[in-house]
Amino acid sequence: VWHSTFAEAKEEAELSGKLVLMVEGWDSCPNTSYFRNTVCETSDIKEHLIENFALWYADYDINSSHAGAFQYIRS
Repeated sequence: VWHSTFAEAKEEAELSGKLVLMVEGWDSCPNTSYFRNTVCETSDIKEHLIENFALWYADYDINSSHAGAFQYIRS
């Protein structure tokens, strides 16, 4: 469900008319893990997220530069 790149999330958003919901974090961060693996996996929350957003998890450990995404979001 979570896209690993902005390009993937943007494509889904454009095709579906959804907004992109970006969560940036670290896989080793307990708060990030709790949010993604517990909060977002709660059935009613997960259903709402999938229906309304193109989900993008920006892993800061892999790529700490998401300037292109922020530029797109502002425009």
